[in-house]
Amino acid sequence: MKFAIAKEHRDFFNKHGGVEFDNFLTPEQVNQFNSAIDLALSQRLDVEVEKLRKVNSEQLFINGRDLWRLNTDLRKLVSQPRLAEIASELIESKPLRLGYDQLFPARHSANWSNTTANQVYSNFLLQSTSLEQISCLQGVLCGVMLCLSSPSQTQLENIEEEEGLDIFPSQAGNALFFQPTALFNLRKLLRHSEQRYYLVVYTQTQANYIFQSGDPLTHELKHLGYVLNDKLTDKLNPIIYR
Repeated sequence: MKFAIAKEHRDFFNKHGGVEFDNFLTPEQVNQFNSAIDLALSQRLDVEVEKLRKVNSEQLFINGRDLWRLNTDLRKLVSQPRLAEIASELIESKPLRLGYDQLFPARHSANWSNTTANQVYSNFLLQSTSLEQISCLQGVLCGVMLCLSSPSQTQLENIEEEEGLDIFPSQAGNALFFQPTALFNLRKLLRHSEQRYYLVVYTQTQANYIFQSGDPLTHELKHLGYVLNDKLTDKLNPIIYR
């Protein structure tokens, strides 16, 4: 389905920090994303796809950065022009470089209060922040959060309303584009704790790798050969929209 950006979309994006598109992905595309993500996780964790459901959400999150590098199909899905084109039209800027992707696996509210030191995902989700503050990149331009599963019929616990943009769409196939400086509360994921999300982040051409204490995976780029203050390269972080 083709989406056209109207002035109303851009105005809403600029005023509220983000805008959500319903049914942005077809059910087939949602399945393609999920299958490709599972294959990438299976390779990284060295487990069969069928056994991924036994892996806890902490490990899935920690191993869910830059999955597009591990799977050709996922790379094609992440790099599709339509995603970046809409981001470009909303922020009125191009070209766009692929900064990183990040899986937000399903999370059950029963374990939400566990904030021990080894609970990286749990601790990460207990904050109000912005995309700039959780990205180990300088020059972030836009993020898009894709919802890849539908809510169950289980009634979630009531959650006190908190300030900040809710960057987690409620229905599978929905996509929410948001600004790098927009304040959002990651705790709002509890409202959708049994759902799976996938974040794609775009940067400007001249983007740099920086130390960012708010990014729990801030050192991941070192495994690719980057050092702090390096500029992102076309080989490792390609331009995907010009």
